[in-house]
Amino acid sequence: MFASMRSIAFAVGLGATTIVVGSVQPVDPLGAATPLHGQVFPLGTKATSQQWITLHRGARVLPTLVISPKLPPRSVVPLLVFAHGWNNNPQGYRTILTSWASAGFLVVAPTSPGMALGLPLTSETAGNQAQLSDLPSVLSTMLSTTHALTIDRSEVVYAGHSDGAQAVATLAFNPALRDDRARAFVILAGARVPQNDRWSGSNNRPVYIAASYNDEWGNWPSSAFFFTHARGPKVLVGIGRGERHLPPGRCRVPFTAPSGSPRLISVA
Repeated sequence: MFASMRSIAFAVGLGATTIVVGSVQPVDPLGAATPLHGQVFPLGTKATSQQWITLHRGARVLPTLVISPKLPPRSVVPLLVFAHGWNNNPQGYRTILTSWASAGFLVVAPTSPGMALGLPLTSETAGNQAQLSDLPSVLSTMLSTTHALTIDRSEVVYAGHSDGAQAVATLAFNPALRDDRARAFVILAGARVPQNDRWSGSNNRPVYIAASYNDEWGNWPSSAFFFTHARGPKVLVGIGRGERHLPPGRCRVPFTAPSGSPRLISVA
């Protein structure tokens, strides 16, 4: 696992703050120069490149933003699959997605029709359910195709914001839907679904959870709930500024603005 099996670093940038759990020092007993696993670097270390590709899940067309660290071909990298929020799209998160890529992650952010900005909206419930199926499908596609960089299958992360974080929480905690290919989960301003409280205690993978105390949809208690019931390594961050709920670049005080410091509530 990311934290417990070999002390993998995972950095999340919120403003000027970087929170790192563990460290990366892969060791090849034969002394080879090529890392055995994907390396993670401080945010901003690597230049990045971006491209849009088109993925499919059945008849669903998923325009997908891929942001890659600029590394030598065939370099081994961890993979992060990101889920956008309701009435948003990957473009709205480009700042934070690029930050993750600059730390060495291959970042893949699909657009989920039915809940995406710029496309017709369905009901929120229908959009959420469709996105929940999109994410594992995108991961399967990425793991089954050849890329310029080599994906380390032991270092896969799901991350999401708002409704996307709700999908990530489902994949982390719901035993019937949990995707065990993911070794860590990032839940940003995600909502708890009360009818699924029976999930609690079922996850033992590392979980990073963050939200604003002033979340306009009241999601801070959900973040505390997720933290309480996660059974693996976990981090909870409370953000006390005025950005409330909206993602980077889409609100009065962006999630990534350096005005103030997030409060690290707990690490376990």
